[in-house]
Amino acid sequence: MRRGVFFLVAILLLPQDIHADDHIQKIVERLASRSFAEREKAANELSQMGMKALPELRAGVNHSNAEIQKRCRKLVEDLQASGQRRVEEFLRAKNAGGGRLAPVTETALGDVLPSSLVYTLVYPAFPVARIAPPGFGSQNILVVGADGAPTVLKSARELEDFAGKFFRRADNDATMKTFTLAYLRLTQEFSQDGFFKFTIAANEVKKTNDGFSGRVGVDPAGGNKGEILVSLRFDNGRLKSVTEKRSVVAGIRPICQATKLLDPDPIVRTMAEQSLRVLGSLAKPYLDEQRAKASPELQRAIDRLWERIQAEGR
Repeated sequence: MRRGVFFLVAILLLPQDIHADDHIQKIVERLASRSFAEREKAANELSQMGMKALPELRAGVNHSNAEIQKRCRKLVEDLQASGQRRVEEFLRAKNAGGGRLAPVTETALGDVLPSSLVYTLVYPAFPVARIAPPGFGSQNILVVGADGAPTVLKSARELEDFAGKFFRRADNDATMKTFTLAYLRLTQEFSQDGFFKFTIAANEVKKTNDGFSGRVGVDPAGGNKGEILVSLRFDNGRLKSVTEKRSVVAGIRPICQATKLLDPDPIVRTMAEQSLRVLGSLAKPYLDEQRAKASPELQRAIDRLWERIQAEGR
């Protein structure tokens, strides 16, 4: 029986200009100035530019100069935090709070959406299902453009349409492979319920006759299993079509195990503990949520269980 749904929201701040800005790049280079005052001034100027400077800042993270790398990394992190606050404000306005919000920072996404920030928002399906807010599906990707008006993508098909229009052009094998890696990272979220760990092996992204194919693997932790096979076709640098085959199977999911850690029946206690140990680190958000409303005695039991999970390397 289906116990609930999971909601994912990825917020993308769309690029206003995909071309490198020479003026911004010159400011980035000043981050390595011999003058501390000049370095601070350059950092302040870049900070004030906000999202406009994001592509150059991301490029600066891989600069040959260590000082530029460090300062660009900090500025990117600041933008991510600022973007997250903007997302939180949007969710409050939509009365869509109560989820778990986190940034997605994989390099491939920055390459295909250089002026974009991506976040995931999870409304847990376990132990109690949460109803999707109006205007949202079970899993969603939200796209926020320069005007600040979010566009909701509620399916892998809508993600395909978006990628074809807004991902950076893929004109050669290297950029098509990067495009594919970014796509794999996003499309996996439409199978996510909060208790999967997915892996993408770059060496499994292969060139085909008219594009690239790739695989998202499911980590077998907690009894999970399966994979997502994706094939992307390109035409003149743009995504033409996507074929997906999803075979993802859920393992153990938390229902009420944490509340049974102090059950008077030792068999019930043991079964509850074993289920959570099998989940391992995947159970951490659930345990944190239960601990926040538990009695002091149950809090200590949850702490002991988490320490054991960590000690066992689960």
